[in-house]
Amino acid sequence: MEEELPVMTIILSVLILASYLFTTCTVEILLGLPCPQNKLVHYEHLLGFIPARPTIYSLVTYTLIHKDILHLASNLVILVIAGMAIEKHIGKFTFFEIFIASGCIAAIFDTLSRFLLGISMSYPFVGASGAIFGLIAVAALSKPMEKIPTFLVALTLLPFAQLVVGIPELADQKVFLSVLIFSAALLIIILYTLPHYLPVFVATLIFIFSWIMFLIFSPPMSISNIGHLGGLVGGIIFMFAFPREERT
Repeated sequence: MEEELPVMTIILSVLILASYLFTTCTVEILLGLPCPQNKLVHYEHLLGFIPARPTIYSLVTYTLIHKDILHLASNLVILVIAGMAIEKHIGKFTFFEIFIASGCIAAIFDTLSRFLLGISMSYPFVGASGAIFGLIAVAALSKPMEKIPTFLVALTLLPFAQLVVGIPELADQKVFLSVLIFSAALLIIILYTLPHYLPVFVATLIFIFSWIMFLIFSPPMSISNIGHLGGLVGGIIFMFAFPREERT
């Protein structure tokens, strides 16, 4: 039997990628064209979720905005893993509902954390991480043994890689190339020694490890981290809100 194509995963991935190309200077850089000053900042404030002046549409559009290529890539990898694991079992519309609901709960958690920690309500909350955390929670809890390509599982370390790229010493080209070659060699060894496919729960554990390392070593005041937790809670709520027969 031919495996069903994860249509909603593809649609969301294309939307997120297209939004990144539209809201950043990526296209302009590739074509050698001038880029409007503060282009990304403009769209962060236009489409991001800002607790000081919340809008209904921004609860959806904020998930489409990403600050840099690693932020984008790490989210797309986890989205694809979740989509491959559960969309064929729960259906594309339910998959989309989980994405939207988890994103909304992530925004609520982020707003509450700002209130409790005294962080400005005017800073835009952006990125699909919270929504995708909800999807990966459902995948890990409902289909933990679903097989995922090992290559994708290895890429769940991208959030941690984002920290490594920011190390000041890597500004030296020779050091950067050395780290890049070492990382590529390590990835090849991992892919060669491990099975071609790994269960979703393994991918989830590796992703959680990467996220925890990011939390430990990232700069303070990373307010989106609480939002990520909110998305995870959203996915867990979904697991209890819907009967098992509706999820299989």
